[in-house]
Amino acid sequence: QVAEKVLHKTGHGVCTMEAHRYIPPHIAMAELFAEGFDYVLTGDGMASGEELEDMSRCAREEYVEIPVVFHRYIEDEVKRRLLSMEFISRVDQPEQLIRATGSRGLHVSPCYCAPRNRYAISLNNSDSSHYMGELQIALQDMGSSAESNVIGFVHPFGVRLLECIKYGKNRFKLVEL
Repeated sequence: QVAEKVLHKTGHGVCTMEAHRYIPPHIAMAELFAEGFDYVLTGDGMASGEELEDMSRCAREEYVEIPVVFHRYIEDEVKRRLLSMEFISRVDQPEQLIRATGSRGLHVSPCYCAPRNRYAISLNNSDSSHYMGELQIALQDMGSSAESNVIGFVHPFGVRLLECIKYGKNRFKLVEL
């Protein structure tokens, strides 16, 4: 797939997608790649060295990076392990959340069992039996559960990427912002 760039009569370029105007280029690029685009061109302004580095990493990876913000309640060891894991959402996921079972078995004690607002990230704790350690991302506001620790949320830059990982569509990793 190729997205065309339309030019203003004054010669100034316009974004291919208005939704990408104010997000980091590598996140926009990740979304386009996850949706099946073969390549992405940048134009008009010069990308910084850091932006080019991030875009290069994004082009090499075979997973979608989901930018997240962790709550202070998460244990450092649990966070370190989650950041090193690659996930895939279940193809039989319910409508209200993304379930990634790759972290099941990770020991998580009950802590901060708060309401799971839209885009909240939670881990099932030891009260949830064999589901302990399962990572979940809320797609709509949900109540609290004694079995789920809220550990953070998907950064607003990354919420469009959630469509790219639903139902086992693409593998993904959490990346702390």
